[in-house]
Amino acid sequence: MSCQLDWRTKRPRYRQRRARRPCFGELLQLDGSHHRWFGVDQPTHCLMNLVDDATGTTLSLVAEQETTEASLLLLKRWIERYGVPHEIYVDLKTVYVSPKRGEYIEEALEESAGFTHFSRACEKLGMTIIKAYSPQAKGRVERSHGVYQDRFVKELKLRGIKTVAEANQLLSDSFIDELNRQFAKEPASRVDAHRSASDYGDLAQIFCWDYTRVVQADWTVRFLNQCYQIEETRPLKVRPKQTVVVREHLGGGVTLWRKNERLPAHRLEARPIKKTREKTGYDSQKISHRSRKNKARTPWSLFNPGWVNLGKQRQSVELTK
Repeated sequence: MSCQLDWRTKRPRYRQRRARRPCFGELLQLDGSHHRWFGVDQPTHCLMNLVDDATGTTLSLVAEQETTEASLLLLKRWIERYGVPHEIYVDLKTVYVSPKRGEYIEEALEESAGFTHFSRACEKLGMTIIKAYSPQAKGRVERSHGVYQDRFVKELKLRGIKTVAEANQLLSDSFIDELNRQFAKEPASRVDAHRSASDYGDLAQIFCWDYTRVVQADWTVRFLNQCYQIEETRPLKVRPKQTVVVREHLGGGVTLWRKNERLPAHRLEARPIKKTREKTGYDSQKISHRSRKNKARTPWSLFNPGWVNLGKQRQSVELTK
């Protein structure tokens, strides 16, 4: 009796446990947990969670959805507190990585084609992005989600918290520190792998959205239905029809840049109206008289019908000769 294999069955792939990284700050795992944090009768929100691979140290915030803004804000807070890590583990969501190699998401810069805004920020910080092709690949942050869904939900219910702002205030005040004191482990190496954040300058110029725009003839730039006037400088840093980089920051501010140099500009309350030169000395009677005078000088106006009869008489005389 022959044994036939079912083509629908899939052989299990061999996996093994990965050892923790030895140093604190060598690898971070980032993921979002979608859950009804404020109760079963409340809408679903997303808890963005960063977990250090070596120690299990966590940092989190609550947002409406798993967005670029939430991921950039959380990573910025980690860097301000601990420093710049070396690598970060993320899944395949388009918030973190581009779905196709060589393409870009949401108007990435030409020099950074193939990057999302999140991956572009990581590139500026010298951080390597590692793609996780399964939830098991980043199991530590997945297990941390379970801790939050148990303890954080109970804490929110005890305090009667129902808003995102109050939940984030609880996380920053005491909850995260208490969670790390209870669950964080000692790393195998006492060397802190984080790099100093001060080596990378102003973090606000890294954690932002970059867009390209063209300068108009009146030295203005249009962005999100707003008009920004570039102020005059000597020598001129930019000219009309040249491209500039518009940076939208996490705090909501907007700045203009050209070749890594900030351009002085301010937002206009209303779009400037183009002025038209008014015609002076306009006299309709004078113009109509001039047009009649010019019309009388045309060949059709000077045409005399008697010329036709005169031409016919000359032809008949020539024929009779």
